[in-house]
Amino acid sequence: RMHLDGNLIINNDGLHPAAEVSKGVHLRKGFHSFRIRYFQEGGANHFEVHWAGPGFDRQEIPASALFHEKE
Repeated sequence: RMHLDGNLIINNDGLHPAAEVSKGVHLRKGFHSFRIRYFQEGGANHFEVHWAGPGFDRQEIPASALFHEKE
């Protein structure tokens, strides 16, 4: 499950083979929070998150674009 700014945007929960799920979302300029909840049971381990936008093609989100705030 993926939440963006506190809203569930993708729910691919449950037992199933690896599958690509996508959803287009328009974002305003600035920072956005996201949370991904993921589990793996059997099969090949596989998990990726990609993005695309004006001026760049679909690609895995680079680590340099991510950070977290200390609680």
